[in-house]
Amino acid sequence: MIRVEEPDLGGPHRGEVPPGTPHRAALACGGSLGVSEPGRRIATVPITPSIAAPVPPAAEPRSPGAVPTAIETRARACLALRSRALRLTQELGVTTTIDPSGWLTTGIELHYRRARGGTIEAVLVRVGHDAPDAAVLADGGVLARCRQYNAAIDQLRQLGLQLAAIVRDGRVELAAGRPVASAHAKLALLDEVIAYRQAARMGLSVVRLDVLVEEIAWFQILGAELAPIVQAAERSTSAAWDRDTEDVALDGGG
Repeated sequence: MIRVEEPDLGGPHRGEVPPGTPHRAALACGGSLGVSEPGRRIATVPITPSIAAPVPPAAEPRSPGAVPTAIETRARACLALRSRALRLTQELGVTTTIDPSGWLTTGIELHYRRARGGTIEAVLVRVGHDAPDAAVLADGGVLARCRQYNAAIDQLRQLGLQLAAIVRDGRVELAAGRPVASAHAKLALLDEVIAYRQAARMGLSVVRLDVLVEEIAWFQILGAELAPIVQAAERSTSAAWDRDTEDVALDGGG
């Protein structure tokens, strides 16, 4: 209560309280008692008493068989994804994450960087939420697929070096229509072919594992087609070289 004293205006006034009487307004407002004094009049201003904020009830302990809440379910799912990603990272030997969006579903995605001669190096593996571990680790895992891809490209590059050396030494004639001429043209464009296929099917340094498997097969088939041609060219030039050497030896001996 706010107690305001007003001077006596010289006569009975409305609101005047007899001397010595406790002021009822003070009691009604929850304030302290105010007692009138002779010749004084008390005016009171109501004060709303403060109200304490209600205290929420304490959470009751959950029984072991209670159904988990949505937050608990979400937390457990995130923990399971992290545990799986850590385990796959250790088994594959490359950082692995689990795609929680559902976009990859059962797919597996490889993030790579280009290395020497168009080969690739694994940087990150993203696994679809529904992809089984067996698909991630099959045939030695994603890193084994990278090695297969690089081996197929290295084989073609080696064939190109062998055939280029034969042509440079003039030991084979690149006549139009001959298989060796066709093989030489294909191997000469190997860098362009690799760059084109990586841009078209492995763009932004990301490739789905099933696409990578298809690319491995494509380069392996090309290598299987060109290897016999290069080997035949080498054998023919070696035989011709041996005949020339034999002729020189015979002429010298005569």
